[in-house]
Amino acid sequence: MRNYTISPKKIRFLVNQLILMVNIGWLSIAFMNKTMAVRLVHEDGIIQWLQFLFLLFTALFLLRIVLSDRDLYENKTLKYGFFILFVLTLVLAGEEISWGQRIFNITTPDFIKQVNVQNEITLHNLWFFQRFRHWLLLIFGLTGLVLIHLKTHNHKIHNQFVFFYPPASFKLAFYFIIISGVALEVAYISLSTFPGATVKLLRFWAGRYSEIGELGVSITAFSYAEHKFNLLLYENNIGQNE
Repeated sequence: MRNYTISPKKIRFLVNQLILMVNIGWLSIAFMNKTMAVRLVHEDGIIQWLQFLFLLFTALFLLRIVLSDRDLYENKTLKYGFFILFVLTLVLAGEEISWGQRIFNITTPDFIKQVNVQNEITLHNLWFFQRFRHWLLLIFGLTGLVLIHLKTHNHKIHNQFVFFYPPASFKLAFYFIIISGVALEVAYISLSTFPGATVKLLRFWAGRYSEIGELGVSITAFSYAEHKFNLLLYENNIGQNE
């Protein structure tokens, strides 16, 4: 079976140069052409579809890892762990495009309209979740940094869990993701403390920028899944050549 993979060099490009360029690029556009910047992160805009595609391919790679348990590894912890990541990625991908609601012109039931900000069949747009949805960015970024710290400083880690840890080269991506989440949290706190037109504008742009953070999550997730698949292939080849 031919295994398509992306080279480690290209993976590092995705999680470092690409995410850096996306952040600087969008912020530059926001200063020069606010209408275009908003259009890029709008519903069904290019940023949202890029998020969906990266998450979709992430899920496919995770599924390949799960289904390759007999060919590349024999470890139930890895198999079940990556299966959970596969399911979570599918949920995120579905949420990004509202589970195809706008594509297939599915009508939102009335009971969902009453509790959903965008009147869509989504979890992340529920009223009670709106204030905290960006915390997922913070959790994602902080978890990544903590795991990298534990691994690089040789903390005692069970061997079965070491494989799940992200490589140190992902650190920059995690920082950018955290920044996007912090920006929105600061805007929320400022809005509740100093309500006014200026702070509302800050909240608006922080919300738009969080979409760039979500794109960073999808790029990082894809790079992570591809990196782990490459690593399993490499370890399997080493084992066969011994």
